[in-house]
Amino acid sequence: PGRVVGVRTGDESLARRLAPHLLVVPYARLDGPGGPSRPNIRVRMDWVRRIVWKHLTDRYQPGTLVFRDGRQLDFRSVRLTERSIRLLREEGIREVALSDAAEIHFPEADPWEAYFAQLAELSPDGTARIGTWETGDGLRATASWDRFQPGSHGSHEDPASWYQVIQPAWSLDPFWLRHRGIRLRCYFMPHEVPLSRIDPGAVRQRSDLGGAWQWRADRNVEGGALASGGLPYGWGFGVQAGNELEFILPGCARSFQARLGLDEVETDAGPQADAGHETD
Repeated sequence: PGRVVGVRTGDESLARRLAPHLLVVPYARLDGPGGPSRPNIRVRMDWVRRIVWKHLTDRYQPGTLVFRDGRQLDFRSVRLTERSIRLLREEGIREVALSDAAEIHFPEADPWEAYFAQLAELSPDGTARIGTWETGDGLRATASWDRFQPGSHGSHEDPASWYQVIQPAWSLDPFWLRHRGIRLRCYFMPHEVPLSRIDPGAVRQRSDLGGAWQWRADRNVEGGALASGGLPYGWGFGVQAGNELEFILPGCARSFQARLGLDEVETDAGPQADAGHETD
């Protein structure tokens, strides 16, 4: 969670060239203890899927610019500058003022290629354990044991002084996460792929009552944490009964594991919220 306030090509300094990136003011607290506060973090453009200045749509629509008045414009490729958005469309190039945009949905990348690219950044030799950190103020970030370091600022015996430093593949800057601000940590090996990291290729909702409950990744249909049978789950899908999610698996896949259960939303609320989840 954060607000995009600038764009950099990465060529601003001849001494050190960087990947093109966005300047983002984070809503979460990510600065190290005792040091100066960073005005922003640098997010690599090649990892960005969607930018939202004003929320108008709920679902990702690849290759779409949403104006603040609700109009939409499709495009084949996009380039951001400090003040404008240059869109390549079928009929040519169109430039839109950055201040007129509510959302940008970048063209869709192959989800498996994106996942493998992330692994190449986080665990080049394929041995480092992968982890996902989720904080109470909305940050979700994936890093690895190679990009993780615990520490403390103050008493080693006081949990309030504990920090965990991580650096996701999409960030040019490390994050200092306060131990007490982390609500969930999930770990898996590089060859174990949580299916919720991959968008379904097709979605079918067969029940008449399912229209109000859209599927969610790593959440139940109401947006809460996944839990079933008294156990929490770090990843999976929340769906309404009669829902089908179809996935394309890569040629390197050798096995598939899943579980199905009633979410605790259903067992607490009654039959009107028949939600389930499936995990890889």
